[in-house]
Amino acid sequence: MSTEAARRPDLGGQLLLETSVLRTLCLTVNSDGSELKYRILDDLVAENFYFPVTRTVFAAVSDLHRNGDQVVAQSLQDMLKVSAIDIPDDFYVEDLFRGELASLATLTELERHVRKLECSGSLDTYSGEQDPFAWVIGLFIAALVVFLVGWTLGMIGGATGDETLEDAGLVLIGISLFILGAAVSVLVGMFDPGWAIVAGVGLTGLGIGVISSVI
Repeated sequence: MSTEAARRPDLGGQLLLETSVLRTLCLTVNSDGSELKYRILDDLVAENFYFPVTRTVFAAVSDLHRNGDQVVAQSLQDMLKVSAIDIPDDFYVEDLFRGELASLATLTELERHVRKLECSGSLDTYSGEQDPFAWVIGLFIAALVVFLVGWTLGMIGGATGDETLEDAGLVLIGISLFILGAAVSVLVGMFDPGWAIVAGVGLTGLGIGVISSVI
């Protein structure tokens, strides 16, 4: 198991925990003087929630409460539709307005979990700021752009007989293979670090070979 995978929470348990907290908030937010409501709103922020759907719901409830509006299931459902985020199959907004309140122990567990993530530096990853898949996509796009520029220069150089352009094109193609190697290493490394090294070394070696051909 990779280090990144080991740091991620149990997703099923995490969704249940966050849903329980949101249910408590939705059941008490329209009531005056609720200790649970104010504890949730005062101690948590949207970024403390792992899932985009629970993060969005918390932000919506907080905004509605701050504006003095009633919080109802339909208003939250409308906001989720506008946000166009992925919603887990077992997540229903209506369920947030029925059931039992979360215990203080549950709220404390979520707060403890948030503090643990902050201390370990994992919270940025959960909020999407350091999503490894975003890095992979960025690297693949960079590799494609560099390759296309190199290929275009090579074609122009070949058509005009300009060896400098041809060589520049090959160098850029070699660089694109370096970038592709990094992207593949990150992607494969999420599942098998051993094969990540093999893939990275293989593509890097190929890139070196291409660049060496013009030196």
